[in-house]
Amino acid sequence: MARTTTPLLLLPALLLGACCNCAPRQKSLTNKHPTTLPAPISLDEQIQQLNDRARQMPMLSATAPLGGVVVFYLDDKGKSHREALDGHLWIRQHFNANPPTADVALFGTVAGQTVLDAGANDTDWWCILSAQGKQAWTGKIHPPGQQSPDAPSANAVLLRADKVLDVLAITLIRPSPALEVTMYPSLDNTANILLFTRHAPDSPPYVERELIIDRATGLPTDVRLFSPDATLLVRAHLDTYRDVTYDNPAAAPKNAPPPQMPHHIIVQYPAAKSSVELNFNAVSVPRTIRDAAFETRDWQDLNITPQVVN
Repeated sequence: MARTTTPLLLLPALLLGACCNCAPRQKSLTNKHPTTLPAPISLDEQIQQLNDRARQMPMLSATAPLGGVVVFYLDDKGKSHREALDGHLWIRQHFNANPPTADVALFGTVAGQTVLDAGANDTDWWCILSAQGKQAWTGKIHPPGQQSPDAPSANAVLLRADKVLDVLAITLIRPSPALEVTMYPSLDNTANILLFTRHAPDSPPYVERELIIDRATGLPTDVRLFSPDATLLVRAHLDTYRDVTYDNPAAAPKNAPPPQMPHHIIVQYPAAKSSVELNFNAVSVPRTIRDAAFETRDWQDLNITPQVVN
């Protein structure tokens, strides 16, 4: 069963969040909270709500218009760059796999030319940036709790597509002896804060993810991901929620409103001093997604030598 947590576990998140300022401050687009909030719910109920929402979206297709994807990054010489792209995100989850897996593909283009190609499948993840010369990173997908401690090079990758599902908070939550999930209210009692603590046989437990849920809407607003040494890897803010549409109307929820997805997302990578802002104009559940979108890239064919990250 779920257990309450000690506020001490939150200290690394608070301290790291206060110390990093790697991208322009985002404007909050969330609505003001109503004067009357819904009754508190238990951790089990909160997990059930999140899992029900995730299962309603086994596949996702999201589009961003020209300038809808904004990338801030540093080049090899430490010079900062800003690229405004149009983009497309595809996600396909395999809930019945053991362990569950997911495919992710994110493309950013300018004038029909692919500038950002990031993706992940059940074996590999990759990121290719072609804005200021070609840069590429790749690595293997490790089962939860079996990752090697993140080296500085791993933290400095612009975009790890294998983290996208955790950032969007649409993965199934499965507490276990290896993954302890705890929850407590925010100081103003308007949000539920979930901590995901990873327990491994040969290392101390550590908080690998922090998820903030708006009590008024029941939707995630902020996510933080951490490495085993308590380094903040990713900070994300999610807002401007709208209903998803279904290409196959028969797949839409029966006798219930459709799930909602954020159409404005800011993802910050502190170690890389970079960020990606996504402004979607449409998010749908497609009938199918082509397998080619998730195929591991052929580096020889692309004539790129990627940096391999463990």
